[in-house]
Amino acid sequence: MRHLLCATTVALLLPLSGSALAEPGDRMGRMFEQLNLSAEQQQQIENIHEQRKASSEGLREQMRAAAEEMRSLQASNASAEQMRQQHQKIQQLHQQMGDQRFETMLQVREVLTPEQQAKLAELKPEHNGEGQGRGRQAQQ
Repeated sequence: MRHLLCATTVALLLPLSGSALAEPGDRMGRMFEQLNLSAEQQQQIENIHEQRKASSEGLREQMRAAAEEMRSLQASNASAEQMRQQHQKIQQLHQQMGDQRFETMLQVREVLTPEQQAKLAELKPEHNGEGQGRGRQAQQ
């Protein structure tokens, strides 16, 4: 169930990722066209993603630091318990990032009409796995 929720969230948000915002005429632009979003809806969605991007930067930095700490622990004579604690910290950060992505998806969903939500669900298979690592695709 958790994998399904993650896969659904990723599939819904993937076309709306922060990197897509940077380049006009890219995936987000295509998604806007396919969903026939109004200019107001486009602006609302872009604002939502800009807010998420800004709020998630701190979490991304914490994740980088936690991963570096794990590499240091692996290279040292750290105990298994120290490594388990660091692993738990990394898992908690992943969960927080996933929660943020999910909340963003819910905010975007509120901007869409029921017809656009249905269309997005139809488009989802086109984006499934796009931009993800092979390991994540295999889990879906």
